[in-house]
Amino acid sequence: MMTSKPREIFNADQLDSNFKPVTTGRGYKQTDFDNLTEVGQWFFLPLSSMTKGQLSNEYRPQAPARLICEGRRYRTKKGYFGPSEELGIAVQRIEDVKQDP
Repeated sequence: MMTSKPREIFNADQLDSNFKPVTTGRGYKQTDFDNLTEVGQWFFLPLSSMTKGQLSNEYRPQAPARLICEGRRYRTKKGYFGPSEELGIAVQRIEDVKQDP
């Protein structure tokens, strides 16, 4: 049987002065989805800017989870855009999900 020394117990007021939390996860990063502030706004993502893997897997960009949790919704459409009619994907912000009060 192993006997160990009991752990030291601290008071609540010592937590802020003696303890420094570790930062976890990635830092907040601004995305194209953040710039879609109003319903109806959209941006174009040309297929020429995608990797081979994205093209072969029919990649569609996805909004960050933090925006989806806020109730924001988006739609993607594949099509041609601009005077050169470049093939790509349009990402549009659509009507937000209704949040319960």
